[in-house]
Amino acid sequence: MMELNSAKKIVNIIKFILTYLILDLIHFECSALTGLNVDDIFTSISKHILNKLETGTIDPSSVIQNYSSLKPVILDEKEKTNMKNCNNC
Repeated sequence: MMELNSAKKIVNIIKFILTYLILDLIHFECSALTGLNVDDIFTSISKHILNKLETGTIDPSSVIQNYSSLKPVILDEKEKTNMKNCNNC
């Protein structure tokens, strides 16, 4: 007989998978340290966005409008120094 904890874990895994399928999410495991799967992630996301643009799921004009409303990030000197001193972070 299956333990209650095991059954709960299985139910949670099923909920997790269904959520990903319903919301059309993409999941990757990657490493900024080693670069593992980083290129694959950018390629996959780019293809995913392009597919949504081509099928009309995303309206290109709304993407441009949302992008143009973004404000640039201005770093102070301390933040710039931290960024320069950051090695593979």
